[in-house]
Amino acid sequence: MKILFVEDEITKNIPRLIRLFSRYLGKEIIDKLNELNESQDGYAPTPEEIKKIVESTDLIDIEYSFSGSLNKVINGFRNYELFIIDRNLVEADYKFNDIVQIDSSFNEKLFNDHWEREGDYLLCKLIHSGVDVLNKFYFLTAYPASQEIISAKTVQHYIEFDRFQIQNFIDKSNPDDFNRLKEIVENIDTLNIQADNKVYVDILRKYFDHSKSENFIELIIDKDNETSGEIEKNLGRIRTILENVLAVLAHRIKIPDSYWDKNKNIKIRPMINYLIGPEKNKDDQTVYHFNYNTNTLIKDYLYNIYEICSDFGSHSNYSQENGGYQPTLNTVNSLIYALKEIILWFNSAIPF
Repeated sequence: MKILFVEDEITKNIPRLIRLFSRYLGKEIIDKLNELNESQDGYAPTPEEIKKIVESTDLIDIEYSFSGSLNKVINGFRNYELFIIDRNLVEADYKFNDIVQIDSSFNEKLFNDHWEREGDYLLCKLIHSGVDVLNKFYFLTAYPASQEIISAKTVQHYIEFDRFQIQNFIDKSNPDDFNRLKEIVENIDTLNIQADNKVYVDILRKYFDHSKSENFIELIIDKDNETSGEIEKNLGRIRTILENVLAVLAHRIKIPDSYWDKNKNIKIRPMINYLIGPEKNKDDQTVYHFNYNTNTLIKDYLYNIYEICSDFGSHSNYSQENGGYQPTLNTVNSLIYALKEIILWFNSAIPF
């Protein structure tokens, strides 16, 4: 999940952008933005330059035009946890035909009604898509909210029916409004988890499709949930992520077909054995021939995750049949730390 930030005068608002999103930008990106903003050679940054730098976080999407933001709102609204949108988007010029190509329901009346109030139209589209705009949508305005409401007939309607509220208007020049919005931005659980686990999330997104990498984020979100079945569910998630990691590595190193089952899923234990090369010596002791940057540390993590999650994860009947001590939140969290090490190892071991 991400934040969608829409501002048609983004080149004039780099400092505000930095202050609002500093939690997620990091020093390197902030330095790049400051460098653009402080250029002394007469060079003016372009919106696309700013957009590219900020979007490298994979946490914030930037749009500066009505057409670009409408496309995101219609086709990608499910990707966003928060919408921060300037009401007036005419500074980035747009044509009627450009909007119709994105939204066939757009007509001349809507064009005239929403001129200099393009953000209102985006709000309407999100409401009709079922988005909880009361908690996820904030207008950026150049005037106090009470003054903005006068020109927001459509928005007034939603306020009257408790679908929106005046507090969702953020006066750009009001420090209290800005600080309130900043607090909202910095307290989005899904984004904080991605920011705190960026190194692991980046690796997974590099090698896996969106749904598989999102499994890791969902795991971290739910890791302390001990309601009925959640511990087993999370152990199942950990096993699935391990299986995905080993499958990608197996493809890259071109292991023999015998390591795949009839459904083209990797056989986890044989794959682990392939990596660590266990065999008996003359004294009947197991020795290991570590391959692909493995060692005793990685061996233990691989076996622990596989065996515990196989025995106690979702769809396992082991605990019901065998009883004994059962996994707790400590089990889940300890295996998550092991999984993080496996992800780092995987990134170092995989051939490029």
